[in-house]
Amino acid sequence: MPYTAAKQRSLYRLTRSKSNRDVLTRFEQLLDEYFEGSAAERDGLPSVKHFADKLCLSSNYFGDMLKKETGKTPQEYIQEKIIEVAKDRISGTQDTVSQIAYSLGFQYPQHLSRMFKRVTGCTPNEFRSQNQSLYENNIHE
Repeated sequence: MPYTAAKQRSLYRLTRSKSNRDVLTRFEQLLDEYFEGSAAERDGLPSVKHFADKLCLSSNYFGDMLKKETGKTPQEYIQEKIIEVAKDRISGTQDTVSQIAYSLGFQYPQHLSRMFKRVTGCTPNEFRSQNQSLYENNIHE
């Protein structure tokens, strides 16, 4: 079977798609590391440029690739991760919302509260109240 231009394009798309998935996996690992360590508290909220640099990509290329692969911009993806980590800390610790906000890199706790309410529809304290019984059940098990 001859190696046609169409076959070459198809192979390129498959290779590019695998490469993009690898970048996405690495981005997720970098996000996890950023919030699990002290980087967020020390350096503040991460920027798209921070992750693009870590992945050795331009910010524009990284943004376009992520949008194509996930349907989300890098900023949306980062904010989604921030809310996910905030939910875990709100429902899994007794830390105050302010402590959680500072540990996630916010300069002002009200910025976390505002983002949290915009995304989830409730404030961090309302979320904690709704999930308090789950936290208490986990402690007593």
